[in-house]
Amino acid sequence: MQADSIKRHIAATKGKKVLPIITVLFFIAGFLYSRSYTPAWPGDFTAYLGAGYALAEGVNPYDDEVVSRCLSQNGLKDVENLPYLYSPVFALPFATAQYTGPIWVRRIWFTCLHASFWLGFYLLLRKKLQKISITIMLTLGTLLLFVGPYRAAARWGQVTVLLFFLVSLMMYRQRNSALSGSVISLVPLIKPALAVPLLFLRGKAWLFLALSTITLILITVGMTGFEPWRQYTTALNIVSSEWDLSIPGNRSLTGNVHRIVGTYSKSYIMEVSEHREKRIERAEKVRSLSILISVLLMLLILAAILRAIGQSKWRSFYLSAHFVPLLCWISLLISPLAYDHYGLFLLPLLIDTFFIPNKKLCITAGIAFACWAFIPNGNAFVTNNTLLLLIEAIRPALLAWVAILYTRVTLAVLLPENCNSNNITCH
Repeated sequence: MQADSIKRHIAATKGKKVLPIITVLFFIAGFLYSRSYTPAWPGDFTAYLGAGYALAEGVNPYDDEVVSRCLSQNGLKDVENLPYLYSPVFALPFATAQYTGPIWVRRIWFTCLHASFWLGFYLLLRKKLQKISITIMLTLGTLLLFVGPYRAAARWGQVTVLLFFLVSLMMYRQRNSALSGSVISLVPLIKPALAVPLLFLRGKAWLFLALSTITLILITVGMTGFEPWRQYTTALNIVSSEWDLSIPGNRSLTGNVHRIVGTYSKSYIMEVSEHREKRIERAEKVRSLSILISVLLMLLILAAILRAIGQSKWRSFYLSAHFVPLLCWISLLISPLAYDHYGLFLLPLLIDTFFIPNKKLCITAGIAFACWAFIPNGNAFVTNNTLLLLIEAIRPALLAWVAILYTRVTLAVLLPENCNSNNITCH
């Protein structure tokens, strides 16, 4: 009897080591394979590096010409320099390049990015059923190794991978822990549009979030002064007013609305093509209409989600482990800009559906994720504009559908007595 107990204990201990080992192997494979598709100096990483150099020299990190000059002076000539629109907090670590050189900063940054993804992926599965977790890691991990948001983020050196890890770490810890509040403070300082998961926090975590945010800002101000923050707000205001949200790479709800409204408003604008002022005035009206429609659609989707939960069941859902995956999922609907690498924030909900006994939800979430993550931008393979608009609009439509279905199904799991009233099959 005792021998059998020891054998079971040894088997369980070995089983717990399988997932970490697979994670490490995927990290090594992902890091090595990324060398075949990652440019020497990716555009987003170069923007971070240029801002760091500019901040170290005390010049404007939000001026493209100034940043290009800083990069050129440090041996990076003829590189793609994308606009930098992150807070000075994020630029400060890249200022160390003036001491170490750009090569070492690049090595450290990309190692951190690959480690962040696989560790974040591991944390999402760590407390789940072991056999299912291993299956998900092997199948979904293999897919993401070659296609999808992880590859896209690694391709450009995008910080979204780091934010994904911070959210995964917050989910792994208790929602009222000091660590949760501290680590997640970086998200609104880097990509405010992806800060919706902050609503997951409770109790003292909010205090530590505030303390960490204030501390990071004070450290930055102490090292660089107030001027970079003034330049940041100025640049953000200028760019946000001129941003073309209808660009092909923008997969958000707002981006799709801007594309559709803009397409069917061209004749309205071109009626006064000979009068530049009137053309600009009409274009501004079209932009305002697009924003209004986007906001109304977002409010309708949020209202549908809240209605699916029901006022009497809101507290139960809020306290459940299903709340933050939903927040991560809908953050892509709320964000005015959502590129392919933002798809990392869909993973918490997708993974959660694999552990919920509802095939319809699992299949629907899988289709929505595949549509977002694996299908390239429509302009790369579609020439017909009407078909292009339809294909791109499917992405946010599927996200909204899954968000509503997820709330209904998970609520039925939490409160089985509500299954019949919601027409949901319980298991």
